[in-house]
Amino acid sequence: MSTPPTGAGSYALVDHLAHAVRRGEHLTLLVGAGISVPAVPGVADMLALADDYAEGRDDLEELTGALAQARAAGDAPGAVYRAYHQAFASWIAGSEFDVVAQEAVLHAYQPSVRAHSALATHGVWQRLDNRIGERLEADLDAWRIPDGVAALGRLLARRPAQFGNRLLTTNFDPLVEIAIRRAGGRASPLTLTEEGTAPTPLLAADAVRIFHLHGYWRPVRPAERRGMLHDPHRLRGAGAGHSAALARLLRGDTVCVVGYGGADDAFLRALRQVSHRATVVWALHEADPALAQAQRDRLTAALTDHRSPLVFGDVAADLLFPALADRLGVPAQPRIPRTRRRYRQRGWERELVSEPTNTPPAGARDLLEQLDRRFGWEFHQPPDTPPVAPGLLYWPIRLRESASLIHAVQALAAAALSARGVPVTVCLDDFGVTQRYRYTHRFTADLRRWFALVPDAAPPQIVSLQDFVERHDVVADPSALLRPVRPWAVAQEAYGERNPSLYSVLVATKVLPDVPVERLIDAGPAVVQALLATNARRLLTPLTVWAHLNHLLLDRPSHAVITLSGQDERPFWQLWREVFDYDLHQLCNPRAESLSNDSLMLRWTEPDELADHLTRAHALPDWDAHGGYLHWLVQHAVLLPLYLTAHQTPTIGQHRLDCWASVREAVREDPAALRTVAERVSRLYLPASPGDGPARP
Repeated sequence: MSTPPTGAGSYALVDHLAHAVRRGEHLTLLVGAGISVPAVPGVADMLALADDYAEGRDDLEELTGALAQARAAGDAPGAVYRAYHQAFASWIAGSEFDVVAQEAVLHAYQPSVRAHSALATHGVWQRLDNRIGERLEADLDAWRIPDGVAALGRLLARRPAQFGNRLLTTNFDPLVEIAIRRAGGRASPLTLTEEGTAPTPLLAADAVRIFHLHGYWRPVRPAERRGMLHDPHRLRGAGAGHSAALARLLRGDTVCVVGYGGADDAFLRALRQVSHRATVVWALHEADPALAQAQRDRLTAALTDHRSPLVFGDVAADLLFPALADRLGVPAQPRIPRTRRRYRQRGWERELVSEPTNTPPAGARDLLEQLDRRFGWEFHQPPDTPPVAPGLLYWPIRLRESASLIHAVQALAAAALSARGVPVTVCLDDFGVTQRYRYTHRFTADLRRWFALVPDAAPPQIVSLQDFVERHDVVADPSALLRPVRPWAVAQEAYGERNPSLYSVLVATKVLPDVPVERLIDAGPAVVQALLATNARRLLTPLTVWAHLNHLLLDRPSHAVITLSGQDERPFWQLWREVFDYDLHQLCNPRAESLSNDSLMLRWTEPDELADHLTRAHALPDWDAHGGYLHWLVQHAVLLPLYLTAHQTPTIGQHRLDCWASVREAVREDPAALRTVAERVSRLYLPASPGDGPARP
């Protein structure tokens, strides 16, 4: 019966390594997958992930059999993993197993809000490029690091010379690099070339070189951008060149191996080349003395007649490295987390911070904050940008036969900002719209009428997107331009160079519903329905709108621009930020629950129609729920216009309509109050002359 591991052997190994350091010896460490578990999945969980990926293919029968056969390759986890990887790469592709490996690494990345991380537009099974990988690694506080890896990072960061400024690892994850950087050190991941040699880039003298012998989770060298990143077979059966290259990396007086099974032939030959001058120390997780003796015999045979190897059983990395760090005088120190972006409690702000008066502030920035706090609008401000006065409000709108109440609400906010010195440009997305000239006349008349309701508002500049594209698509981009201003040039950069996931593009263009990734399977019917029902023309929206915005940004900084949209268009602008690496301000009006610009409840031709909609909504059990139809309409089509236009507050009976609670009480006392609300909102939405207003849907 095998002895269960307890980690007791860790302290014997600590004694040996600490004594070697005191003698002035240098250590070379090689660590394997054992030190990263459970932050990164072990073999069983990795294969389960790969199975999940394979199940997404439509040719499963033979593939399933091949993968099952690979699982039966042996008892040793390393042997099973290599057999499975070979079968997967043979039947599917080695580069697609990289996607599985990257997803396994991301188990250790746990940001507070995924939508605000570099993964916001990254698909679950999408290959991760160097740009996103580096951004994720820079988010140090979001990574879950095992205790042993954290202690190893401290050792390498604070005593790099004692370890030769290097670490060898068969792991593909960045946890050691993260741990070193958390401890205040520098770390540079390196991978072996196809010839087995280690590159020699120009690095800082104190940087710790982390040599990933089986590849790294993201591209490090240009040659890795297209090829296979992770290859557990890279050193098995490799030639003399690989062994010699590895031997040159084993510079320490003691070579210590932790968490690695030792299946690579090239590494064993490299040990043989240095064993005449270096002591080989091998740590096993298992506590069984028989296994330790078998490993000792195996190493003795491989190293021939050089120094006898030392094998320590029952070693746990989470005990070994913290104890070694303590013994070498590198104790854990309280780490001061980096300042991370704080997420605001808007509900508290609306209760405690909003202006007590009903007079809007005179400044544009103050008004934006009050829209956020009073009415639930979201004002996104780019982090780490200098405070500047807003220089442009950019408002893209899809041209429809007639405007909706949502457009009226957005127009009032835009008009109020224009009254405070912020120019407004309306990008009328009429691309491919039939009868666009007739629709444009009616649509723009409504926008200008709503602008005129706000004192001192400046008329918006309204631009036809169709005309812009036709005008700019016939000339080549000047080579000096920083941003692409033609749709095809935008497509080349957005889809060709940056290569976001197709899923993120479909969400950004509102082809697919914006649901959390983990709920996609449950939302399958809605996803299929959306794919079948939505026109492909939506895919042109990023290319055309972004081209126009880039044109406007040629003579102004992006962080001086505010985009105006609904909350459902946040993914659209998140994708813009990911593609162009520039941030901008974003103002989003709250979403009307379950409604859109095409809903009849937000577009009508007579007050009686709206009164009927309100009466039916009032009959629902949760008619007064926050975010529901009645609440949204009162907040944004009654209270917001009163606030922005400085009109006198109306009354219903004994109730002044100055807040949602007052309107709700008035309706509870007498549902006939809904007609007063309908008349009030209709005076905003409908024109004075019936012939000038929105067409009947």
